[in-house]
Amino acid sequence: MKTAIAVAWLIAVVAVAIILPVTSTTGWLTIAGFAALPFVFMRLAWREPSQTLSESISKETRRR
Repeated sequence: MKTAIAVAWLIAVVAVAIILPVTSTTGWLTIAGFAALPFVFMRLAWREPSQTLSESISKETRRR
């Protein structure tokens, strides 16, 4: 799921960069910054949910 969102965002940003005539170094750095946003967000904020009590019990019973 995370990968699909990041790839879709990257494709959208590249498409906008191609449609708009980005020629300057500053423009490409801005595009690269926007392209990096979902990767940074997912790394910092999107964590896997913590294990529930039911999952913990199931994991322990499978071990034995």
